[in-house]
Amino acid sequence: MAEQLIYESKKSKIYLLDENEWNRPVVMKILNYEFPTPPEIAQFYNEFDIIEGLNIAGIRNVLKRSKAKNRHTLYLDWFPAVTIR
Repeated sequence: MAEQLIYESKKSKIYLLDENEWNRPVVMKILNYEFPTPPEIAQFYNEFDIIEGLNIAGIRNVLKRSKAKNRHTLYLDWFPAVTIR
């Protein structure tokens, strides 16, 4: 799987994946902690729970939540954009 780190924060990393099960570029957001607390896990998955099935223009769709590299992971649609900063 070809992956490119595109963002890193204290809590997570975001990778662009070219090769994956969806056969198109997607984003993998991965929690930095191997052993997070239950509240940290819940906070991380809030993004999935809130936007799953919204289908609103400009909001990236979530594709899947799982674990990768022994860490909690979200997979989201990729679209090129410019940051607000």
